[in-house]
Amino acid sequence: MVTISFIGDIGLNDDYIDLQQRNVHPFSALKPYLSDTDLLAGNLECVAKGEKGENLLKRPRIGTTMETLELLLDINLGIASLATNHIYDHLEDGFQKTVGFLQNSNILYLGAGMREEESTQPLILEKNGLSFCILNYITADTHPSLPPDSKIFINEFKLENCLDDLQRNKSCNFRIILMHWGGNFEGGLFPDTDQVKLSRILIDHGADLIVGHHSHTLQPFEKYKGKYIFYSLGNFCFSDIHFEGKIRKMSSLRERESVLVKARFIKDGYSVKLVAFRNEHLILRIRSFILCKVSLRNLVFSLLKKRPFWHIYRIYFKKVRPLCLQVFRKDAERSLFSRIMNYKSKKT
Repeated sequence: MVTISFIGDIGLNDDYIDLQQRNVHPFSALKPYLSDTDLLAGNLECVAKGEKGENLLKRPRIGTTMETLELLLDINLGIASLATNHIYDHLEDGFQKTVGFLQNSNILYLGAGMREEESTQPLILEKNGLSFCILNYITADTHPSLPPDSKIFINEFKLENCLDDLQRNKSCNFRIILMHWGGNFEGGLFPDTDQVKLSRILIDHGADLIVGHHSHTLQPFEKYKGKYIFYSLGNFCFSDIHFEGKIRKMSSLRERESVLVKARFIKDGYSVKLVAFRNEHLILRIRSFILCKVSLRNLVFSLLKKRPFWHIYRIYFKKVRPLCLQVFRKDAERSLFSRIMNYKSKKT
């Protein structure tokens, strides 16, 4: 048997830098649940700050320090997926510093590289007689915003290429896909219908497990042909973003709840167990009742997959919710009228 655990977006930005400097360990509560995990995979959303500028095409930009990256050692991270929309926030310098830290810490990584063939290379692992192929992609709707002269490559999702990757690695016992996707419904409690269709195609062509990121919210999961699809695990950890003199809040309840997915693989298949937790003032706390919310969300999702209900949710998420957020938010700089007239969804 092999146990691989998965966590969501890791954003060691801003306030986590201060936490690390004060020698606070925010992830201690999860350590007992990782004690029987052979490998932990997480989506590294931020890179170390470089000294040669930032990617001005990306707004907002997030970053961390080399010292704060050491918090990854507290959870014994084994695999970092790097196909994210913030991988180039601090140009080649920030990317190379981050990769250097991962290499020195014996943390495997995939999904991005200084060469295109490196960014598309799958991660092949063997343990206890089982073989695994792990693939990592990013979809264009997450807006990575790399300039044409970027020296960094990320593994952008193209269906034909992904199906080829699955076919080439069909000799592995298990093929796992880590997806940075769903940009059109970032912040939503439910995935886009296109993600549902795409997931089924991938499983039909050999994927055994799909684990998604990017929405910053804990979205539903489902089982299709005996294979699990986790549309988004939400934020493992994320601080409010301090950018250009303003603070982009990442502290709403939907952005602070997540699950750890523990997948136990045997030769004939796998099972999963969820451990729910909440970010409370940057410290992670086990909160099992969140699993009840996940169950309810899964039930609602089963209804939303029927088109009439989905259109209602789309209108609510795209039109009604952004307007309500502007009406009820506290903003000393702009009047209510100004906020309503100029509101638009923020992309993170």
